[in-house]
Amino acid sequence: MNIFDASNDGFFKYYLTLLKSALDGTRPSRPPVGFSFARLYDFSARNHTAHMLYEPLKKLEPGPYHETMQLFLQQYALALLRDAAQRQAFAEIAGLLTRYGVSLLPVKGTELKALYPSPAMRRMADIDIVYDPHGNNERVRGLMESLGYDCKSWGGGKHDIFWRQPSLNIELHRRADYPEYFDHRLLPDSKTPGLYHLAPADFYVMLLRHNAKHLRSGGLGVRAVCDIYVLKKHFGEELQGDYAAGLLEKYGLSDFA
Repeated sequence: MNIFDASNDGFFKYYLTLLKSALDGTRPSRPPVGFSFARLYDFSARNHTAHMLYEPLKKLEPGPYHETMQLFLQQYALALLRDAAQRQAFAEIAGLLTRYGVSLLPVKGTELKALYPSPAMRRMADIDIVYDPHGNNERVRGLMESLGYDCKSWGGGKHDIFWRQPSLNIELHRRADYPEYFDHRLLPDSKTPGLYHLAPADFYVMLLRHNAKHLRSGGLGVRAVCDIYVLKKHFGEELQGDYAAGLLEKYGLSDFA
């Protein structure tokens, strides 16, 4: 379904209402008469958002039947487990690589997790990190393998891929292939020397550039809209300033934003 048709579709409109309640931590309004929670589960599972709906659905009276609610609970529990494993993995990788002089810049969902009401709300298939490979290539591979990762791809394309059972997929993107990230302001991490973050306005613009590319090449998922929503919720004034506006104009994204 095209998101721009949402206002004409009661089911999709209420789905968005539930997502917004999840992101705001509020009690959702009552569903439309005849609303199908079974359809909601199928639809949200296909769009990788079923886990986000568990908390708002708990606040509904009456809510889904027990059997349907158990499906949402299962997705929520899986998201909690996956999030815990991914956050621990990132802390482990960042701690080891920076200790050996490898500069790192986490991107995409790795950075966005902290902005959601619960980090588990922001599901990730991969952990994406840009690293500086200058003089570090073999060192990085050795360090990742020392953490128990198998190297699935090395030296090809724009990133190296490492995998560890049961489901940890790490994409290490080489800095030279992502110069656009380094045209912006980098902020040093307050706890880990060698770890950096994009400033909020720069991150916002980079995320919009990424979303625009996806929209042109085939489509944009509702999770991408949620990402922009939580960014604006946390950094609203900074994202509306002259600096961000100048970057949006520079990249031709003002109307898109």
